[in-house]
Amino acid sequence: MRLHGLITAAMVGLIVVGSASAVPKPLDLTWDQLIPEGSGGPDYTRVSPVLQIIKGLTSDEAKTPPVVASLDGRGVRLSGYVVPLKHEGTRVSEFLLVPYVGACIHVPPPPKNQIVFVTAKNPIKVKGLFAAVTVTGIMSTQSSDTELAETGYRITGGDVRPYKEYRRLRELRGHTPND
Repeated sequence: MRLHGLITAAMVGLIVVGSASAVPKPLDLTWDQLIPEGSGGPDYTRVSPVLQIIKGLTSDEAKTPPVVASLDGRGVRLSGYVVPLKHEGTRVSEFLLVPYVGACIHVPPPPKNQIVFVTAKNPIKVKGLFAAVTVTGIMSTQSSDTELAETGYRITGGDVRPYKEYRRLRELRGHTPND
């Protein structure tokens, strides 16, 4: 009887381990990967985000920035800054994830393919208006229209953690990673 129990426990353990390993590792995204290749969207590697927005406003073309359709339903991990939407005190449950500090607070907001609407699995405590975080969850290409901006992507039930590593999108002449 005891041997039967041990065998059953071992089989359940193998099933649980097998199921856990079946979950694919999330795709580590950078903000430029949210812009379809060849779409002519912002290129943060060459000029500042603010200059890209101004360039877009002065352009004769008024087009809606496209999203990357292949990201729909994909497990992803993306780091950025929190712009709170729904909060109770310092605990935020819904927010916009943006690529740079100041986005969505100053007009105009970034293009919608550079804003992710996040609903946190558990409300997070933020220490300031623009807390840096890393969000892991399933991305959707469903757009949202919020009071601050229109978004091109969503992550619902995202796991939100404080940002732990420093990754520069670009090296600007005269600036060092310590800036």
